[in-house]
Amino acid sequence: MPSWLPDPARVNAENPANVSRAALVTVTLFALIVLAPVTAHRELGLNVLGSAALVSLVVLAGRTRRALVIALLIGVPALLLRWFVPDDATGPLRVIHWFFTFTLEIYVLAMMVRHIFTTDHVGPVTLLMSVNAYMMVGLVWSGAFILVEAYVPGSFNGLAENRLDAVIDLYYFSFVTLTTLGYGDISPAAPLARSLVLAEVLCGVMFTAVIVARLISLYREPATGSDED
Repeated sequence: MPSWLPDPARVNAENPANVSRAALVTVTLFALIVLAPVTAHRELGLNVLGSAALVSLVVLAGRTRRALVIALLIGVPALLLRWFVPDDATGPLRVIHWFFTFTLEIYVLAMMVRHIFTTDHVGPVTLLMSVNAYMMVGLVWSGAFILVEAYVPGSFNGLAENRLDAVIDLYYFSFVTLTTLGYGDISPAAPLARSLVLAEVLCGVMFTAVIVARLISLYREPATGSDED
């Protein structure tokens, strides 16, 4: 098993501690996605919501010491850069900021997916991990859209003129794309943007189908053992 991922036998237990960690991620990610467009002070609100989400991801990774150390090495720089590098900034610091944020999100997303496909029964932790993984996919793609628009302005039609509002628009656009709603108020214009949008649509459809199939198979197959510590 890869040494950079926690041992499934130690972390898949459906115990109160793991339920609390998974629920914390659910609440903070949901708050970031839903409340970001309506925060009174956009930059402060986005920083607070984003920081809470980053901290919750580190807490979730803390189910083993090794995973916690890795998450802290990635998450602490991501948290500091979130406060010192504005969301509407451009330049090398912006790339570094999103590199650490992406890396943490992808690392924890890998942990969530590993949990879903190594557990032998469905419980609150597994269900919350499935919800969290879906939201994480949308956040990862929103970050990709933000970087594309920052370095190739005009990659998307229909964005707000203010850069910070445009960032929030791209959070919204990512989840509209992921769920294939297709309202049409924002659309990709540049070839790279269109490729990323198509990739997110395919990922969203396939991810949902695979996760649902996995959960159904777990419900139908009786558990053969327990992961309880």
